Amino acid sequence: MEDSILNTIKSMLGGPIEGSNAFDTDIIIGINSALMTLNQLGVGPDECVKISDDSTTWSELLSDNKRLETAKEYVYLRTRLLIDPPTGTVLESMKQILKEDEWRLNVQAEIDVSHDTTAEKLDYNNLANTPTLNGMPLKGNVELDLNDWESSIVESSTTDKTKT
Repeated sequence: MEDSILNTIKSMLGGPIEGSNAFDTDIIIGINSALMTLNQLGVGPDECVKISDDSTTWSELLSDNKRLETAKEYVYLRTRLLIDPPTGTVLESMKQILKEDEWRLNVQAEIDVSHDTTAEKLDYNNLANTPTLNGMPLKGNVELDLNDWESSIVESSTTDKTKT
């Protein structure tokens, strides 16, 4: 498959890739709209990919992440709905596929972020102002059991009421 985002989408839309750029502006606007949505879903680099010609590639958007290949279908469908929207059940099918693609891409982007080994982890041992919980300094790897914490608050508040 062509690596150029513009040429890929033009081909999927059924238009000629070379020699005809009569609808390039419309197609580019549709593509950029889809790319902005993908960026908001967490797909791609932090800086939103934007195209202006056929030089921008899928690699710039997806790197080599094969789990995000659905982004190509997503960009095509979003662009198709703007350029040449179908009618009836085909339109409804495309909208349903777009919703599913958005959900899947968002989930995959979240999984990729959660498995990012380069993410900085907070070390409570070297902070100037050590955070505390109930007067106790938080040090090392801190794990809180919120269920126990909530139950101690409930016990504390009922104990306080019985004292008055």
